Amino acid sequence: MPSGKTHTKITYVTCLPVAAIVWYFFGPLISLLVLVSYVFAGQMFNGDLDIKSGPYNRWGAFKFIWNPYQKTFKHRSFYTHGPVAGTAIRLLWVVLPLLPLLFILDGSMIYLFLQQYIIEVYAFIIGLELGAMSHSIADWTL
Repeated sequence: MPSGKTHTKITYVTCLPVAAIVWYFFGPLISLLVLVSYVFAGQMFNGDLDIKSGPYNRWGAFKFIWNPYQKTFKHRSFYTHGPVAGTAIRLLWVVLPLLPLLFILDGSMIYLFLQQYIIEVYAFIIGLELGAMSHSIADWTL
């Protein structure tokens, strides 16, 4: 199993080739979104949020939101390190508590935003998944 420093190196060594491939097929904006979310996932939004780790500590004053997550999921389980499931659960973990804001904000504005920028939202989510998978694949293979 790689150390935290190794995971960081893997994230930074692999992010530019991933961004270059995305740029080739989808252009600079989508590439930038994937790059930013890939690095974010590698550093702050990966499977190691299920333990007290570098990614957990990088959340600073907001790391408390991951304490129930750590109690709910076993380290390196499918729910934290699994393809798609790990990222989806972490994304829901962060987004669901924000849903009451929909009652305060105009929900139609959020719908219009998502409708107008759906490709960009997908690019961001794909970057999150790829960054998290770079972490998990390293755990499985190294």
